[in-house]
Amino acid sequence: MDDPTKDTYALAVCDQLVKDANFIAHRGRVIYRNNYYSSIKLAKQMSEEYSWTIVGTIVPTDKKSWEDEDIPFLKLSNGARNRVKMCWYREAVLKVKTKNGKHYCIQCTTWRDKKQVCFLNTNQVGFSNGLSVKRHVKGQKKREEIAGPRAQSDYITFMNAVNRSNYDSADWSTTIRTNRYYLRILW
Repeated sequence: MDDPTKDTYALAVCDQLVKDANFIAHRGRVIYRNNYYSSIKLAKQMSEEYSWTIVGTIVPTDKKSWEDEDIPFLKLSNGARNRVKMCWYREAVLKVKTKNGKHYCIQCTTWRDKKQVCFLNTNQVGFSNGLSVKRHVKGQKKREEIAGPRAQSDYITFMNAVNRSNYDSADWSTTIRTNRYYLRILW
């Protein structure tokens, strides 16, 4: 999980995609990402080079020593995760100064839903007081509202279609992708 080439590869891929799509002149875009393409380095690069903001999930670390580019929350152990209630969350903000003297903020949020979820956000930085999310109650048909962070609602609003598409494509049969696919069609 702590592969130093992963961040470098993700930075290079995102940078190449921006240049190939000729989006360099476009300012003020919001990019929604999943675990693999979210990191503090990537958030800094997108903010400083392109003036873009990001919202994405990020994998919490279980390292004991901290580095400059690590998120401020550790991965919760199973015992600790079971002791905190379902709507528990914590937020931390990192204020970054660019070379030309401007400031921007990177917010990291850890939230316990059914499992621990961490968000990296530079789009809507601020406290999440009063926001809620609807969740199913186990064994009942109704949904209850629990407290949720701002980054989660922003991520769900715009990333949900991508996740739904991934789930739908996972249901496709793999037999059509084999060398003997014609047998499946004929019989």
